Amino acid sequence: MNKYKKTLYFCFGILLLTLILQLTSFIISNDYIFPNILDILKRFCLIFFESSTYISTLKTIFHLLLSIIFSLLIGGILGFIASINKKIYLILKPTITILRSMPMIILILIIMIITGFNKAPVVSTTLVLIPLFYEAFYQGINSINKEYIDVYKLESNLNIKVAFKVHIPLIINYCKVSFINAVGMGIKIMITCEYLSGVKNTIGELVNTSWALFDYIDLYAYSLYMVFLVLLLESLIPLFFFLKPRISGLIHKKYEKNTKNV
Repeated sequence: MNKYKKTLYFCFGILLLTLILQLTSFIISNDYIFPNILDILKRFCLIFFESSTYISTLKTIFHLLLSIIFSLLIGGILGFIASINKKIYLILKPTITILRSMPMIILILIIMIITGFNKAPVVSTTLVLIPLFYEAFYQGINSINKEYIDVYKLESNLNIKVAFKVHIPLIINYCKVSFINAVGMGIKIMITCEYLSGVKNTIGELVNTSWALFDYIDLYAYSLYMVFLVLLLESLIPLFFFLKPRISGLIHKKYEKNTKNV
């Protein structure tokens, strides 16, 4: 399917969703509970002209980045170790299973009790995302052709060198998928936790304020804004993986050119 058809079907999906929402509003026939879709869209547009939106968004994204970094480090290291040691895999399996299967709201409440309200968003999101990166590293390394690793080990006995030269480049596609999933899942968990814990100057607080004031137009508008934010952040991940090798290539060429001049 070419890009033109993909864009056409995507726009058709948006139109269909708009019609469903408008039909829902008509059936409910209560502008207070489910406002008109045009009123929601107007409020959604006004969100972008408020300074509080950008302050809250930056803080929420900062929390999300911290969670992704922590979960990537913890999940990646554990997944790497588990892939090369079956005993470690069996030891970690109950913990990973609990983190993967525990209801999100229960985990958030437990973390809020243990760490306090301010730290709960980052800690809760990190714990939920750890299984994603753990599974990516574990499955990615197990899918590598063992002959590549054996050949490289003939040249070097340093496992760290093998990891950076062989393992990581070959599992990059698994990491790419995990990053995209982590952004989509992480932003939802983060905002939910911010809402429950009442962390100041966050998207969760904005949603909480709308709910407390029974401003349902505002609430629906922020829901659209969160969808927009997720789509924007998810689109940046493939762009990063697309540009990274090209930027690295340009830097490498510039380095070679400077070396020759010297």
